Amino acid sequence: MSDASKVRSILENNIYCVVSTVNDDGSPWGSPVFFGFDDDVIYWRSWAESQHSKNLRQRPEAMVCVFDSHQPWGEGEGLYLHGRVEQLEDRAAVERALTVIDARSPESKQVDEFLRPNPRRIYRFVAVQAWINEDSTKDGKFIDIRREIKL
Repeated sequence: MSDASKVRSILENNIYCVVSTVNDDGSPWGSPVFFGFDDDVIYWRSWAESQHSKNLRQRPEAMVCVFDSHQPWGEGEGLYLHGRVEQLEDRAAVERALTVIDARSPESKQVDEFLRPNPRRIYRFVAVQAWINEDSTKDGKFIDIRREIKL
């Protein structure tokens, strides 16, 4: 399977990702979020005052990990993405993102729910680096490695 096919499969077969950000004191913060994706973009909906949302307003860089925690031991596949996040403010951009997210969600939302003065927002993540995990051995022992892939 090509890297592009593997990435697509991981994204299509999972509905949650973990968004990792950095708090003001430098400590890490991880947040599982329901996501939608389109081409090279991942979108999610969040409360504007959640910790990861606050962190992203200060530092718009994040790691996003997508994986299926129900896979049998030793068979797990994961996608690791490093990139930039923007909070969407434009009505047309929010509408486009909601279309992508709602295609995977059991409930549809209205655009106005994610625009000021309402408390929730849509976030757009664009990866600049990506890795997938692979099996390897070191000194005859199994190890799980990350291999960088082209975006």
